[in-house]
Amino acid sequence: MNKLASIYYLHSLGLPTIHPEIILKNDERNVRSNVDSFYFPYEPGWVLRCGKLPDKKGVVERGLPWEIVHEKEELVDRIIALQKEISSKYVVFCHPVAEMIRGGIMLIEGDRVVVESAKGGPKELSSFYRGYRNPEQQIIFNPGMLSNKRIGEDVLSNADLLDLRNIERKLNWAEINAISDPVAIEFSKLKNDALYVHDLSVVN
Repeated sequence: MNKLASIYYLHSLGLPTIHPEIILKNDERNVRSNVDSFYFPYEPGWVLRCGKLPDKKGVVERGLPWEIVHEKEELVDRIIALQKEISSKYVVFCHPVAEMIRGGIMLIEGDRVVVESAKGGPKELSSFYRGYRNPEQQIIFNPGMLSNKRIGEDVLSNADLLDLRNIERKLNWAEINAISDPVAIEFSKLKNDALYVHDLSVVN
């Protein structure tokens, strides 16, 4: 399951995640018209990301460019620039910046669940998700996620762990091949204390 397919799968489960605006045209007039249809001023900014169109049999794309912009004209200009930078097999999509304050990765492997987490804003946590920062906390859950062993700093609260348990309960394990392969879920907690789920990927 690639990046956009995982986002739509999370939507289908009713989990809080992004609402991507996919830019399919690459000429300035159509890009500008597309941006006009969804843009609104937002102080934290807009994230531009790249990936293939949704493919449930695909894999999560890694190493593609991304950035944060703040003004409408900057958004239009950077979309066009990114479209020229990436291969034609990829598209650019964007969404408002999530005001993250902490986040992590939940790895589900059979009845074993391990959560690694760290504190930070969007750029700091992006480095963590990509493996450029070490986790500040690791939590190893016993089967059923009712008890756990914690290592490191106190990053996640008990309420955060309850949210993660509820996410794990909503997954259709057969649909995402989690019966045979480990699954990694990126998540974050926002300034307003809401949980936000990012990408879901099968680790194989």
